[in-house]
Amino acid sequence: MHAPRWRWLGLNHANAALTVIRYAPGRPATVVVTNDMAHLPAELRWTGFPPGAQHI
Repeated sequence: MHAPRWRWLGLNHANAALTVIRYAPGRPATVVVTNDMAHLPAELRWTGFPPGAQHI
């Protein structure tokens, strides 16, 4: 993804969230979906924010 290794430390991904990266021949890698929690029930889509600030 052409980012320095240390940049990956700042990404805050949720447990069980999905990230999809498309690798196509002859093309650069493309992030299609990142940190997607739509497959989880609402009570498991915790973001780390207090209840009033959660975007579910």
